[in-house]
Amino acid sequence: SSSVVSSLPRSSSSVASSVPRSSSSVVSSVPRSSSSVASSAASSAASVPAGSFGHTVNTADSVTFYVANAPWVDVHYTVSGGSPMNVRMLRNATTGMNSFTVNNLPVGANIEYSFTVGRATGGAYEIRPTSFSLAPYGYTRPAPITDTQPTTVPVVFYTTDSTWSDLHYRVNNGPDINVRMVRGANNTNTFTVDAPYGATITYSFTIGRASGGAMDTPTASMVNVGRQE
Repeated sequence: SSSVVSSLPRSSSSVASSVPRSSSSVVSSVPRSSSSVASSAASSAASVPAGSFGHTVNTADSVTFYVANAPWVDVHYTVSGGSPMNVRMLRNATTGMNSFTVNNLPVGANIEYSFTVGRATGGAYEIRPTSFSLAPYGYTRPAPITDTQPTTVPVVFYTTDSTWSDLHYRVNNGPDINVRMVRGANNTNTFTVDAPYGATITYSFTIGRASGGAMDTPTASMVNVGRQE
């Protein structure tokens, strides 16, 4: 069922946050310029949504960062407060997609990342830092990268390895909304929320177990923003 059901009280604890931090929070001993390439992690081109930017959790210890429609992109990331990494992403010349995959991450690691995105006309702009916990649930933002600030930005919430999942969310000070997510291949469940640019979204999941029963995740929050100059 895809119908929105009545409000339910949710836990107020938080394990993950995508509240933007200032660009100075991603520091590096490697210059953040179009020529910076440094990483101890493995990389590969990944299959990711066109016209988007963000991250995809591949497995419990692997994540792919991606930015579409850009001549070059550097990703800046830290893992659980460790050393900052600045990496030139791999570009697919046919699709214009830039991607970089980090493997062998600690399960449950907190990852903060941002992008420096090159313009086809020259110069570059920053996509502000975001953080997430490496867990089998979360969100991505498949929003087109443009030079104008969008009115709304879609947020795709997801869970993996679950027979069913309910998403519980609130946009700014609006009502609590509870919805059954859409189940796809490989026990992946998704639901897209079109939220205003800059809105704060509070969310959590109820995840059905294959063995029966369900688990509730702690409540987390994110601010729905994309790029900044």
